[in-house]
Amino acid sequence: LLSKLIQNRSEEVTFSIFQQINASEHPVVAPNKITFKDSLDPAFEYKGFKAYLRANETSSWNDETSAFEDDTDGNELSISKSKDYLSDGEWYRLDVTVKVRENKNLDDYIQDVDETNMYVIPNTAYTTFTYAAGEPLEVTQKSNEVIVRLKPDELSIVVRKSNEVTGENIS
Repeated sequence: LLSKLIQNRSEEVTFSIFQQINASEHPVVAPNKITFKDSLDPAFEYKGFKAYLRANETSSWNDETSAFEDDTDGNELSISKSKDYLSDGEWYRLDVTVKVRENKNLDDYIQDVDETNMYVIPNTAYTTFTYAAGEPLEVTQKSNEVIVRLKPDELSIVVRKSNEVTGENIS
């Protein structure tokens, strides 16, 4: 479980979903599609994603965004990659960027965090592997939990007393 603290609603939040391919090198039993799914909380607005591939634990991350298809609809995130088969040992990282909606009422998200009121917005992502053959044809697993914390909105209240008849300000 990862927690991210942001300072205001206009700040974008990026969280990463990591997934390693554990499968045979043989195409019949290796997955031929990987799909990252997420039902983003209504408090979030989806801004986009970047995808990366690492051949093994010691190699560097390479941008793989163009190989993925984004079928996201509103807050229903669905980002996938298909090929003949996904190789054993490959690591995928999907960086999903969201922001808290400007006009969303967050009163239902208030929680006491270490004796401080905070908006606490949860997010859980899933990864689905699709196979060309065998049973089951799809396997879905929880891959990431993120909690975004935000200090409650501060209000500025200005009180002016005025004479009801003349409209003049009263000190």
